[in-house]
Amino acid sequence: MQRYYSYKYYLNASHSFDGLPSHAHAHTFTITLCIQVLESGFVSFMDVDKRIEQYFASFSGKYLNQVPELNDMNPTVENL
Repeated sequence: MQRYYSYKYYLNASHSFDGLPSHAHAHTFTITLCIQVLESGFVSFMDVDKRIEQYFASFSGKYLNQVPELNDMNPTVENL
């Protein structure tokens, strides 16, 4: 039996096209994660949710041009 689970997260962050904080504008990103469980085993979806929320917390409320993980790109919506 295949099971599917869907999580939805919201992330508020800002960026600028030219890298200048004074030109920053904000976005609210909606991120949907769909998980398919292929085997009949136990999956702790609370643990999955907790880990994903912790990951997104590192970006929440940040100016994305200054986030180290995004140094190699212009953090436009298209690139993210």
